Amino acid sequence: MMMAAVLAPPVAAVEPGPIHQRTRATVTADTLPTAQINGVVWSQAVADDVVYAGGEFTSVRPAGAQVGTSESPRSNLMSYSLSSGVATSFAPDIDGVVKVLALSADRSTLYVGGQFAHVNGLPRMGFASFAVATGELTPLAPNVNATVNAIAVRGRTVYLGGNFNRVNGLPRTRLAAVNADNGALTGWAPTADATVQALVAPPGARAIVAGGSFARLNQAVAPGMGSLDAVTGESRPWAVNQVVQNSGENAAILTLAADHDTVYGGGYTFGDGNFEGVFAADAVTGDVRWLQDCHGDTYDVVPIGDQVYSVGHAHFCSNIGGFPDTTPRTRWSRALAVTKQPTGTVGTNTQRSSAYQDFAGHPAPSLYNWFPDVASGTYTGLSQAAWSVTGTERYLVLGGEFPRVNGRAQQGLARFAVGDLAPNRQGPRVTADPTTPTVSIGTNQVSLSWRANWDRDDQELRYQVLRNGAVISADTATSHFWRRPALGYVDRSGRPGASYRYQIRVQDGDGNTVTSPAVVQTYPSDDSYARRIRFDGAKHQWRLGSPSGSTSDPDGVGGLPLTADSGVTFGARGALRADADSAATFNGGSAARARTASSARAVGAVSVEGWVKTTSSDGGALMGFGPGDGSDPDAAGLRQVRIETGGQVSFSVRGSGAASAMVTSPRTVADGGWHAVVAVQTATHLQLYLDGRLVATRAMSFEVPAVTGRWGLGGPAAPAPPEGSVSHFAGTLDDVSVFPTALTPAQAYEHHRLGSPRFRVIDVARGG
Repeated sequence: MMMAAVLAPPVAAVEPGPIHQRTRATVTADTLPTAQINGVVWSQAVADDVVYAGGEFTSVRPAGAQVGTSESPRSNLMSYSLSSGVATSFAPDIDGVVKVLALSADRSTLYVGGQFAHVNGLPRMGFASFAVATGELTPLAPNVNATVNAIAVRGRTVYLGGNFNRVNGLPRTRLAAVNADNGALTGWAPTADATVQALVAPPGARAIVAGGSFARLNQAVAPGMGSLDAVTGESRPWAVNQVVQNSGENAAILTLAADHDTVYGGGYTFGDGNFEGVFAADAVTGDVRWLQDCHGDTYDVVPIGDQVYSVGHAHFCSNIGGFPDTTPRTRWSRALAVTKQPTGTVGTNTQRSSAYQDFAGHPAPSLYNWFPDVASGTYTGLSQAAWSVTGTERYLVLGGEFPRVNGRAQQGLARFAVGDLAPNRQGPRVTADPTTPTVSIGTNQVSLSWRANWDRDDQELRYQVLRNGAVISADTATSHFWRRPALGYVDRSGRPGASYRYQIRVQDGDGNTVTSPAVVQTYPSDDSYARRIRFDGAKHQWRLGSPSGSTSDPDGVGGLPLTADSGVTFGARGALRADADSAATFNGGSAARARTASSARAVGAVSVEGWVKTTSSDGGALMGFGPGDGSDPDAAGLRQVRIETGGQVSFSVRGSGAASAMVTSPRTVADGGWHAVVAVQTATHLQLYLDGRLVATRAMSFEVPAVTGRWGLGGPAAPAPPEGSVSHFAGTLDDVSVFPTALTPAQAYEHHRLGSPRFRVIDVARGG
């Protein structure tokens, strides 16, 4: 293989353009009911409302019919209605492979090329033609001694390309031209040193552009493609073959197409070439207009309107802002659409190999979000799907060996249409569990997150958050099958404690929807009280909200979790208004206690706060700090909040020796309702707050020493309880916290206001 020097990129590297949303002029991904064949279609041509399909097959059957049913014989060439998909009666008998179809400029004649010897029993060596109006075989019968792969038409001249070396008995090296009226060989006789696979006659240039696996045209270097004068056959400048160079045993340009000023082409490489994808070049000079640098063979290409469609097996389009490869490779896009105009530049190639050159900086088109699922077939043994693509401004047609399109049986032929003609039923693809939102709770809010869905022909999807079936949020997001960003919504409008069913409903522009399974979540309470406790400098915070069956409760601030004995159970209804957090119940027995597993140091001022609910007037320890292991009721440094016999709350501390002090509330709390208790020890005073108000204070004349010990709830009681009272508390505790400072009256009041009880139960039997 001979390779010419690669030209430098014509523009500075910027970045690929965005993926484009399908427009009304772009076909949808819906496949329409279409006749089916039982082999492979290599080429197609459209004349008004008739689609001609040629290849290797022996029968045709209606849309929806299974293989072997409702079949009618066809011998490698057939036709069907473009608008209805129903096969016509056109049924010529061709005894070999049809490789290429082309139409005369006035669309009155269908030209057929391939590897066959007879048509309708008459000699036709590799070439035949039919009258479109009648379906009759014409007398035109040039004799080509080997396969015709390519046909181009200019005026009354038909150009041929393939593997032949003689036409009408005269030498022609893989390229020839015949008169469309009588089949006579013209003097056009360029040469190619290997197979010619494609020909095109650009309307705006007096040239025939050839593509194939050759390295030379007319003995001049032309790796994979070149331009030839349409009259003389002489080689013309063709700049793109200095950039795209696919020639040799394992590379070729396989397809060429043109509009009024641009030639489009594509091919493959398996090590001998440097490009896979689609290129666009100036029809006269061959200057590169853009490169669709998608790795994977490209078998056919057609420009229609503002789109350029191609078929092949693209597996990597990241260089132009599209999809990445998979490892291992499990996905191929068998049909693509890109913009006709460049929108950005090719990015730096991230999939380096001997087959894939870096084309960074060259102009690039953008992919459309159009990704029909065309399944690979088995007929050729090459595991390919579509080999041919063509169409009109209203319809696009594929031909190949595929057995299914979009998961539904449809063999060998497929139709697509613009939105006005299509059913528009290709909706969001992902359903069931992968669409279920993940839910987390926060402060008076529920946060939902989910991955974006994707759609075969819509990149803009609308997402609705449903709560108990009602829409509470709606927004749009852009996604593609390879790029499904994380989306989310925060629900701040729920009712604390209410149970809600959250779902995500996804809708495309045509109204197709999928709805996720529901996830049920209890709306959280407002924990402004708990946040205020932390804000005011709590050193320890035990919310006592562990689930039922737990034996410990975390310290939300200081890292000293409580370990509960068997007399403590979690899961009771909590104290605080607008807070779903639960509470802990103490049964009053000897095991009704919870303590920190490790030691802490109490120094200087201390405030202890908690919420208590009980109907017992028997007394018992509520919360406190004990030096050492906390069991010595006479140890210096002990702080203890307890309920006395009769139901009053007391707070006591011990100094060195026999020094001690205690304050007691004037009224009982054993009324079955929740009460906020705040006990404060400063250097000079003890203070006791009940339900936000200072109810007792006492001066201290001794110092409380700084000691190391454990915090505990429920017991043991210390100092020793009065005779006749019990040591362990019977009731419920919630939200206990410890501060290394003296809380102020304003703080005690605000804490009670923020956490004022959600309910109050009056014990009628006790009169209170």
